Amino acid sequence: MIRRPPRSTPLYSSAASDVYKRQGYPLHDRRMPKSRGNIDHLFVGPGGVFVIDAKHFKGADISVERVGGLFGPRRDLLKVNGRERPKLLAGVLAQAEAVANVLEQARVREAPVVSVLCFVDGLLPARKSKRTAQGVKLITLKGTRDYLTAEGPLSEEQRHTVAMTLHTAMPPMGHG
Repeated sequence: MIRRPPRSTPLYSSAASDVYKRQGYPLHDRRMPKSRGNIDHLFVGPGGVFVIDAKHFKGADISVERVGGLFGPRRDLLKVNGRERPKLLAGVLAQAEAVANVLEQARVREAPVVSVLCFVDGLLPARKSKRTAQGVKLITLKGTRDYLTAEGPLSEEQRHTVAMTLHTAMPPMGHG
């Protein structure tokens, strides 16, 4: 059985609770296979599996700087209050890779896996084009509901199958 998280979980606000019941399956504090690490939040919704790493940087200015290009590779630098934070991107990308591997091993291939950094109390760039870094979507808590429940390729039956696969392969941290 997939349990709903306690109401104290930041992504389980009263606004989000109705969404979770109608649009998808939230999985919280999941163990990464072959690792001591955890994944803060997974949400299996119409658009796929969202791997969400929640970060608290109260009032921080979040920015993305694009460097390189022309004659060299183009890179995205995530900055928090002007300081580069490459480990934030690397962490959520590694988590998404672990989720994709679990789904691949289970031969569940229809679900896109999307990396998300949710800055619970940070300030994102005004331009939406600057809200992605290395393929990782940057959102705030306020933008979570609309982003996670947007139309997508997964039917209710597919969402349930994906959620049960992840629930079994990635148990909550306090179990197994």
